[in-house]
Amino acid sequence: MPCSGLGRPGAFANGFLSLFAGALIVGFHNVWSGIPILLTVIGWSFVLKAAVVFLLPEWGLRSMGRVRVENSRVFIVPGVILILVAAVNGVFAVVGRGQGMTLRSGSTSFSAIRPSGVTCFE
Repeated sequence: MPCSGLGRPGAFANGFLSLFAGALIVGFHNVWSGIPILLTVIGWSFVLKAAVVFLLPEWGLRSMGRVRVENSRVFIVPGVILILVAAVNGVFAVVGRGQGMTLRSGSTSFSAIRPSGVTCFE
């Protein structure tokens, strides 16, 4: 059964999934500089998609109706690209931080205090 067979409840479920994923990304990774901006843009696009689906459920039904088992191969390349973007972002986050662990939220920065003599990642 195609996703559009679920009707408006299916569109709203799709919207809530997008809203959850987007809010999670934006809430914990709202970085607007460097390579990490890619993940932030993806998060905001999920939030925007959810808003459009909630405000225009017919549009959401049409977009879900385009998804079929026969054309599922078209999702492989975007999926691989998103995985690569996430991997690059993860490597950048680990390598770019240096010795201390820092949590950045907007203009506020919180650094973890490490007791002397304790080393991480050995």
